[in-house]
Amino acid sequence: MCQVSGLVVLLVFGYLWLIYETRAQTIQHNAYDHDPYAKEFGIKISEKLASVEARIVPAPWLKYHESGKEKNYLPQVVQWNMMNKKMINGMTVSRWACINFGRSVQDSIARSFCNELAQMCQVW
Repeated sequence: MCQVSGLVVLLVFGYLWLIYETRAQTIQHNAYDHDPYAKEFGIKISEKLASVEARIVPAPWLKYHESGKEKNYLPQVVQWNMMNKKMINGMTVSRWACINFGRSVQDSIARSFCNELAQMCQVW
């Protein structure tokens, strides 16, 4: 089985942290909790994150080309293994980008992840 390294998790968490940090700074800077219009409409804005009930939606069955060894596949959590499978209408990606939004992820680690990803894609 072929796996992309744990750098994906680091990149995602770095990006999510950036979104949270930016939003928190905007809320604090704009002082929405003291806004007279918000008060007039009974709107309360907090700097704290809201807690919500959630669930993980199960992955769908994937259908691949009939000529492959595996025609149907149910992906497991975080892993979509493409070994022994052929795309129905495979396409070539001529241009793509890898962007690191995470402040906590070093550029060298992000570059390494992008290089590994590109190498994996060329193998197939």
